[in-house]
Amino acid sequence: MQKLSERLMCIADMVKPCGCMADIGTDHAYVPIYLCMENKVKTAIAGDVSKGSAEKARQNVELSGLNERISVRLGSGITILKKEDKADCIVIAGMGGMLMCDILKNGDITGISQLVLQPQKDIPEVRHFVHSIGFKIEDEKMLCEDNKFYNIISAVRGGEEYTDTEYEFGKILISKKDKTLKAQLEHEIKISEALLPKVNEKRKQELEAQLLRYKEVLGCL
Repeated sequence: MQKLSERLMCIADMVKPCGCMADIGTDHAYVPIYLCMENKVKTAIAGDVSKGSAEKARQNVELSGLNERISVRLGSGITILKKEDKADCIVIAGMGGMLMCDILKNGDITGISQLVLQPQKDIPEVRHFVHSIGFKIEDEKMLCEDNKFYNIISAVRGGEEYTDTEYEFGKILISKKDKTLKAQLEHEIKISEALLPKVNEKRKQELEAQLLRYKEVLGCL
């Protein structure tokens, strides 16, 4: 099997040992293959809405000799899951946060005990949504790969409250004084400060307010 990228390895590491995990938007099925080969999960479902991606996943599963343990399915979101699957964990990675929320809204997650989410954008909205469906964020990690910043969230059943700042930047990341969050904030501050002289008054006020939030959080890291 191909070696997992740092991002995919971090996602796989977040998955708790369980009976069955489902990787939604699986692409090449690298994460479920890795988890089964490591015997971290007994079985897995690799789902994708793209016919081409599902075919790639099937080929990789077959090459790995895991046909008996990984079911590759073509279909939309978590509608591919069946009650008899008894899935414990859902992984959704590499797509927009609002699409991720829609996928979770439009399916039955009654028996799911863990969500591992890696949204490409709209991360504060994903944190809000996770709380709205009765999950709490037990861990969150950040990494930088190929000059892009990624957030990976692990959520389990439970309740908690965040402040507006914690929703925007991540309560756990702030409490851990996360170095990657610090690097991202420094990067964003540099970009925003360069933009200030080039924008109209309204946009300037928005950027100044944004810079203030960035610098307040940065001061805590």
